[in-house]
Amino acid sequence: MSVLHNGSAVSFSCYAKQEKLQGGTREDMDSHNAISLLFPKVEVARMEHLHAAKTLADKHKHELGFINQAILRKAIEANSLLVVPLLVDTAELERIAVETEAALAGFVHFYVRRDSVVTLYSIVVAENYRYVGMGRRLFEELVSVAYAHGKAEIRLKCPAELAANTFYERLGLRVTCVETGKCRPLNVWTYTLGKQ
Repeated sequence: MSVLHNGSAVSFSCYAKQEKLQGGTREDMDSHNAISLLFPKVEVARMEHLHAAKTLADKHKHELGFINQAILRKAIEANSLLVVPLLVDTAELERIAVETEAALAGFVHFYVRRDSVVTLYSIVVAENYRYVGMGRRLFEELVSVAYAHGKAEIRLKCPAELAANTFYERLGLRVTCVETGKCRPLNVWTYTLGKQ
């Protein structure tokens, strides 16, 4: 894949695995640096990201449940959807969109409540971009949003059987209770924000 960075094309295969990044060789570090070039920033979603976000959400229905396009549209209008778009050479855009889940590496959907809480509705990273810190980066950006709004806590619910629970634990969230959901038990996770 070719990506644009500071106006020049960089070639990179985006199928990095966790074992490679933990190996520590020069080649592995080059892959890590290429990933940093590939995902230059997390940004507030714009309407042109709507289709890509819906495509990514649909590929992860089991974990996220069904997310209606109208919900994502409202999230974009409310600045409550952060995305990591891929910077791709426009000549390769059609091929990349098919291979990389519509040119988004991930997104986080949230709601800034009127009380002291930010509710995290969903966080998803495209399969090809997992195990390189993308989910952590999205969550850190959400923490920044929460601080900017003067909030004290981020809260989410996650089905107890999903692997995402391990991810939340690694991020420093804690389970405050388990609720009976419609179809399965839900872990209620909280992340308490310190003073900044």
